[in-house]
Amino acid sequence: MKPRGTKFRRFLKRLTSPEKSFARINQVPLLIIDSAGADAVEKLIPLDTPHSIFYARNELLHLNLRTILWTFIYLFRGVPAWSAYVSAVVKQVDPAIAVTFIDNAPYFHEIASLFPATHFVAVQNGTRFPTLSKGQSLPPHRNYASVFFSFGDHEITSYEMQGTCFRETKALGSLRSSINWSEEHARKENDQKADFDICFVSTSVSVRDGIWFYENDLLAKWLREFLLIHPALVVVVAMRSGPHDHLEHLFERNFYQNIFGDGVILSPRLQAGDTYFTMDNSEVTISSGSSISYEGLGRGNRSLICHPSHVAEEVLGQFKVPAPFILQTLNREDFFQKLDELLEMSNSSFRTKYRNSTDYFCQPVSKDRMSIALSAYFQS
Repeated sequence: MKPRGTKFRRFLKRLTSPEKSFARINQVPLLIIDSAGADAVEKLIPLDTPHSIFYARNELLHLNLRTILWTFIYLFRGVPAWSAYVSAVVKQVDPAIAVTFIDNAPYFHEIASLFPATHFVAVQNGTRFPTLSKGQSLPPHRNYASVFFSFGDHEITSYEMQGTCFRETKALGSLRSSINWSEEHARKENDQKADFDICFVSTSVSVRDGIWFYENDLLAKWLREFLLIHPALVVVVAMRSGPHDHLEHLFERNFYQNIFGDGVILSPRLQAGDTYFTMDNSEVTISSGSSISYEGLGRGNRSLICHPSHVAEEVLGQFKVPAPFILQTLNREDFFQKLDELLEMSNSSFRTKYRNSTDYFCQPVSKDRMSIALSAYFQS
């Protein structure tokens, strides 16, 4: 349990923001909440639509008189400190639509009920909100007045199973994946050979992440043993970090070198789309549940998503459709067998055989589908 007053201290810490604005806040029809991923959300907006970005990570603090006044009003109404401040900004902007790419930020969904005339739309991206203590989902047993654009129906079903409901849900695929659509797919559509046989997506190399570290470590060691049986396979590790991460990158590189030696290619993440491109250029992707593996299904990639400790940790729960590309086992031989099966498949065979299942977890890439859905709220 967090110490009493933690949230208030966090709010006070935000007051030390390096930049402050005392200017009037202008009204615009569309407000992007949080600068993280704002560049992706902007690609959904028609060019002639005025919009602004609310900076939710200490980049800029609004201290004009109206913001201060409305913050105290919302505080008096029982709204938590940070949510009261965000609400004060939204009150002045008075947008028709408020969008965030940080889909599991609780405050975004919680304030939606305060503004019934505004459509609050959360676009799923798969990144865990910093203050969530467990998993990547919003708190259970909540009824939100917000709209949720998800990768697929699986995410919607998962929220329903935990008692979390939204005003509206739409399974539209991955925005970031759609933006980072790769030229490699022209080759993959024709079943031509990719540069890598296997892409191992790094999920965690830190023991602080508990289950994610355990599963990532176990899968990497299983893969090392698989390569002893199939030494001709070319394997690339899509790393979480890049040289710009300094110590974290050195730690991750040493972690995989200790497991694989020089038997695999280590591919650092230099920019946002690197992991997508690496997956696209591989025959099969393996991960311990990275959201990008689900996005890979929407790209037509053969993904093997493994959760060895699913029984103890209840990672995945029940599925509404068969998911033959999701493996829940502590048996290394099951992993070997499933990986062999996917490697022997062609891309077209995988898509034909598992189309309904892959769409359930992540709809095929289509930025236009999401743009149309967002634009509809301007007309409602």
